[in-house]
Order: sequence, then C-alpha cells, then structure tokens
Amino acid sequence: MREKLNYDSIKETLKTLRLYTNTVSAYKAKHLPHEKNWEEYAFRLYSKGLTSTPVFVTNENKGEWLDFNFNFIESVFEIVTSKETFTVELKGQSLLEFLEQTNGFLKTLGLPLIEEEKDAEKINPLEFRKELLENFQEALRNAYSALLKLKSGILEETSSINFWPHHFDLSMLYFTGKIIEGTDTADWSASREQINFGFSMGDEEIQAPYFYVTAYPFPKAALERALTKGAFWHNENWFGAVLKYGDTLELSFIFEFFK
Repeated sequence: MREKLNYDSIKETLKTLRLYTNTVSAYKAKHLPHEKNWEEYAFRLYSKGLTSTPVFVTNENKGEWLDFNFNFIESVFEIVTSKETFTVELKGQSLLEFLEQTNGFLKTLGLPLIEEEKDAEKINPLEFRKELLENFQEALRNAYSALLKLKSGILEETSSINFWPHHFDLSMLYFTGKIIEGTDTADWSASREQINFGFSMGDEEIQAPYFYVTAYPFPKAALERALTKGAFWHNENWFGAVLKYGDTLELSFIFEFFK
C-alpha cells in the first residue's frame, strides 16, 4: 500500500521547491513566446519529475536548446543540452546558492544568467527532506493519469496538463466554448468560460494534498449538487469541489470525481 502524503511533514520542502521552480519558470518564460493561459510559465510532468520541455535560450548571436528538469527521484535539478547534462543536487541550499551553481553552467555556455534580488529569504538555507520526493512524484503521476483519461474523452478545447509553480499544482482547463458576457475577447483567459480540474499538494486553507474541480465563472447553484463519496464543497476564498488525496488512492475513483 502506498504511503499517504502528509501536508505538515512536506510543506516546508514544498516551499523550498516553490522558490526554485518559480525562479526557473520566470527565466524560461523570457525565452518562450507568450501562450494562451500563460503556459510559457508552466512545467510538464515527466517520468522523474517536472520538465520545461525544450527552450531555445539566446544571447545576442548565440543560442542553445535546453531542458530544465526537476528530477524528484534523484533529488537533482538538471540542465540538459544536446551534448551534456549539468546537475545541481537539491538539498535545501539557499536560492542564491542554487543560482550560483546554475549560473556557473549557463555562463560556460555563453547564455544569459538567471537574475534574482538578494533578500533574507533567498540567502538563508532552506528546509528540505528529499526522502519525501518519491511519494510526491507518485502523487503527481496518479493525478496526471486521471487528468489524461479525462482529457481523452473531451472533444472541446482543453489546455495541456500543466504544473504551475506559483501554487504548486497540476491542472487542466476545459473550455466550454462560451464567451463570458461583458468581457474583452482579446483577453483569452478572462473571457472564456472554463472548468479547472487539478491536484494540489495542500495549502493553508486545505492542509492536505487534494484534487479539485472549480469553474470560471463559478455557478453558485452548483453548491447544492451532491458529490462523489468523500468529496466536499469548498467555499472560502474560492469555490470548488474537493477530494483529499488521502481519502482515496484508486485511479478509477479519482477519475469519477473529476467527471
């Protein structure tokens, strides 16, 4: 039986990973064209963790295709080129130390460095428990499998299945095709009616890993509907259906919740 994830034990490690991933996300987004839903900031899931997918990073007349990977199985950050793989061990080093190591390699390639302002949060060592990362990766795989199955049955437009560093969640958007009355249609994200299916590692409001379904705009009449066994409606700061990860580990049940 898989070990259940515990938010209290992993939350500081997630906070550390959020710092690392948000910084790399902002860097890669500078070297990608803007996409609908701001997907240039997102990571994708791969067998060992999170990947940027290929990014062409340029500096004047020089350029290089790079993949930025957060490998949770081996607890390393990787920069992959066509010729080599550079790694930084993830061990709770300060963000600035992490960047010193990463920028050292980018400098050898003659590419732009990742810039970050110095403050106490970024200078101090961080809490990090790498022994928890495999369970985290397994949870992401479970969520990805359920979302992929859901996506395969939707004929209308959907987003990619993205990992968002800012909230540390994996999600997919489903667009109903309806334009929200009174909105600017040039603003894709704000003008399209959409349903968001996802998985979060937990936060201060829901202190446990959980699956969620929410919508924009949210039809408050939905709060009267019955939910899958174990699920409940969340109505503080945001509205949506929630199923805690610890309440089920069966992929078929997770898929039914998303449906």
